[in-house]
Amino acid sequence: MSVLSAQALNPQDCLIFFASDTLSFEHLDWLETRERLFQKGSFALTEEGSIKAMLGLSLDLPELAWLSFFRSLWNGSHAQYFSEIYAHTQSCLKASNIKSVYCLGLKGWMNSILQNEGFDVCDWIISLVRTGGITPQPCLPRGLSIRQAKKADLAEVLAVDWASFSSQWRMSAEGLSHAFQKAGAFSLALKQEKLVGYAFSGTHEQTAHLDRLAILPDF
Repeated sequence: MSVLSAQALNPQDCLIFFASDTLSFEHLDWLETRERLFQKGSFALTEEGSIKAMLGLSLDLPELAWLSFFRSLWNGSHAQYFSEIYAHTQSCLKASNIKSVYCLGLKGWMNSILQNEGFDVCDWIISLVRTGGITPQPCLPRGLSIRQAKKADLAEVLAVDWASFSSQWRMSAEGLSHAFQKAGAFSLALKQEKLVGYAFSGTHEQTAHLDRLAILPDF
């Protein structure tokens, strides 16, 4: 078996592997997995030219990476495959000056693999839902206004994002651009014309999801 960069493989072979029935983990990313597939940080484990597993790391942020996807054949060897590929990624991570790798614990089998590889729990994520009733209208303080975002605002939005979140939860410029294009609503809060916060939501049939909310810490 050998580990190769996905960029070195036949793209069609990678796409066929992704379209097949595999054991899969995917990060909750602003970019689709297939948009990450041929970026730097994506690797495949092959044997005699056949893909056994693929792993992708997003390298958008300084000094840290997120595990963006892992796919493996259904043959009981997924932990071995992950270990083989992840060991191979270390030179790529070092070259990119990556000091920490994060992963969302979305699936039990994936969590077991990660713990065996030395990953530790660092955050808990809680989901909340609001149903029924009338959403109260905002009562804005003097000098504060809310308007919909424009593409030209994204540089300022990114600055607010980086000031508001710890390093692992910050958005990249590429991720923010994708989120802006896909958002059902993207609102900005301005205090005397200074951008102090933003929020955007996605809509799915009769439900909406508050995807992100950030306020400058001074406010």
